[in-house]
Amino acid sequence: MKKLFSLFLAVMMLLPALMSCGESKENTDAAENPAGSEAGTNPTVQTEPETEEDPLSDGLPDTDLAGYDFRIYSMLWTDGVETAARMISDEFTGDAINDALRESTLSVEDRFNCSIRMIEGGDVWHIAANVTNSIQAGDDAFEIVGGHDGTMTNLMNQGLFYNIRKVPQFNFDKAWWGPSKVLEINGKMYLASSYLSYTGLHWTRALMTNKRIFDDLGLEIPYETVREEAWTLDKMIALTENTYVDLNGNGRKDIKDQIGLCTGVETLYCLQESLDISPYHRNNDGTITMDFDIERMDTVVNKLRALNKTDGFTYKSDSAFTSEIFKTDVSMMVLGQIADAYEVYRDCEFPYGFLPCPKYDENQKDYISGCTDLPWAIPKTATDAQIDIIGTVVEALSAKNYAGVLPVYFETVMKARIADSPDDAEMLQIIADGRTISFAMQYGLEYYNTLKELIVGNKEVASYYQGKAEAAQNKLDTLIESFDEWQ
Repeated sequence: MKKLFSLFLAVMMLLPALMSCGESKENTDAAENPAGSEAGTNPTVQTEPETEEDPLSDGLPDTDLAGYDFRIYSMLWTDGVETAARMISDEFTGDAINDALRESTLSVEDRFNCSIRMIEGGDVWHIAANVTNSIQAGDDAFEIVGGHDGTMTNLMNQGLFYNIRKVPQFNFDKAWWGPSKVLEINGKMYLASSYLSYTGLHWTRALMTNKRIFDDLGLEIPYETVREEAWTLDKMIALTENTYVDLNGNGRKDIKDQIGLCTGVETLYCLQESLDISPYHRNNDGTITMDFDIERMDTVVNKLRALNKTDGFTYKSDSAFTSEIFKTDVSMMVLGQIADAYEVYRDCEFPYGFLPCPKYDENQKDYISGCTDLPWAIPKTATDAQIDIIGTVVEALSAKNYAGVLPVYFETVMKARIADSPDDAEMLQIIADGRTISFAMQYGLEYYNTLKELIVGNKEVASYYQGKAEAAQNKLDTLIESFDEWQ
């Protein structure tokens, strides 16, 4: 996704000028080389201009699917939104994101002569039973299914899904596949976390900044530090110093006082991705190995424990609680998910901005944005003909949603046009570029929520690791073996 969003905006802003320039050049050429003139009749060598592949093009042929009924089996989750409602829309409502989805849906339907619709499967428990029964019975009930991450993994573990890597239309080098490659093992992938849906970006963890408090404290928001690749855990912690103010004057720290940083504990398992302390590593040959860096983890745990003892920081088990703290204009920063800006902060009176989660230190190569998602999958009962249709529709819809929906989403979470906040637009781009999903969390492995267990549970790192090591390796081995068996 790197720089594509910025490129997209730049092209959109320049388009009128480019069109007028094109018209002027055409008229000039006509005047200088009228029909029958010497310049107009002399033969010239025609050379094909060198063109680069459009990064937003899906490269698919315009196949006629003869009115095919493409069905997405959907489910309701915590926010009461259907899984498929973040992939497609069946009507214009005036909501910017919904209408962008509607444009994408209509475009793909018209291009391939098909219809795309959702099947409302109900809550997480109903969808699990219905998907299992449908696939085991060999029913032709849906083309893809999307749902709760843990539920989808449980269904995958029953061998119910098709290897997504085998779909010929899917180009995994394209930006709309997002962090899906993280879920691949030995060249096989049965769940996808991609930009077919904006849920993964919606639930990406990032820092939101209260610009009013930064101004009041005479602090600069560290945009330039981020650009210099020097935004680290230590610098984030340092920003929380001397930020506490006893706003209600009761002589004790409470939720009505000003602090530097708050977060919910559910964010910690995404933070360990950002700090690159996950014990699961992908080798150059695609294999997965487990290597727990006790020293690195111990360093992070000790720093966060020390931070938790200061007045400048608080964490709670309820993420909604921490987003409400930020909304009440008392926290300088909140470590949460971008969805909070979309769902909660847009009504805030104070100006807010964005920063990526910090690096472990300056030796860490990239900023990493941990996220959760509602992954999607293809039933293993799909025929070869259906696989071609699934590949065509999903690839085309993913490309459209990536190019058309994400810019609208970014503007919406920023509460104003992106052009008015170039620093925050750049930060959102960095956050999106670094998006990943926790391999351990998605596949239900050990160590996926290590930071929470160590900090909240006040456990010692080495003994914690040793106590889980054998079970962790067994779970990983079983998962790898299963991937090789599901064909």
